[in-house]
Amino acid sequence: MPSNKGITNEFLIAEALNNKSFLEINRNLQTMMRDIFGYEDEKEIIKCERVEGVYKPDLCITYKGVKKYVSVKEGRANMVHGENIKTFILYLRSFGISKETQKTILYYHFGDGTMTGDGKKRMDSYEARDWLHKEIRLANDELNKNKDLIHSFLERTMYQGIDETAPNVDYIYFGTPEYGVIVSKKQIQTYVDRRNWRYFDNLHIGPIFLKPHARYAHTNINSVERREKVHCYWPNLAMDLDMISKRYSF
Repeated sequence: MPSNKGITNEFLIAEALNNKSFLEINRNLQTMMRDIFGYEDEKEIIKCERVEGVYKPDLCITYKGVKKYVSVKEGRANMVHGENIKTFILYLRSFGISKETQKTILYYHFGDGTMTGDGKKRMDSYEARDWLHKEIRLANDELNKNKDLIHSFLERTMYQGIDETAPNVDYIYFGTPEYGVIVSKKQIQTYVDRRNWRYFDNLHIGPIFLKPHARYAHTNINSVERREKVHCYWPNLAMDLDMISKRYSF
């Protein structure tokens, strides 16, 4: 088994499902399969394999002639996406996001008084938020009034990624083979559409927050690549998915 805990969990789920009949899997996975595929066929064999490569889906499950892609999270996981800050800014520009908001995101990301990362003194996240308090509030207003952007951003960060040819996530499963919750894209979209997302203080788009992968505040830069990478994360992801699974229908 791999040393990475998350990948190990994916292997264990795939192993618990693959080449099994419905009656051979545990009750938790039976519930998951019903939520995804509807009523069971006791004679049908489940096929499940890990999706290799850097894609959003982690598992491909085939049952009753239907194939579904599942993203797996567990433990304290809340990071849903990462990419270079330059491609991220270009993505926002394609939605007509203002130069002022683009500048705010770059200033916050690098936290050194520049939009390029060439500054000598690097702030931590608290210092950067204090410095850019008003600008972040205005940026959040603009980013979160655009429903098309929020929907597209969810696709980019949680379902599709930046590769348009990659398989698209149908469901997100948070848990282990023994216990977890399964949530569909439709449930998440309903939840997102019914909320006003402008109230968070942190820089965000919908429920997804933005931060640099590595600030290197008050210390030396060890990796330019890590510093130029923006991390997209959903705080309290496990709790929110549990609530969404109970409140919104598939």
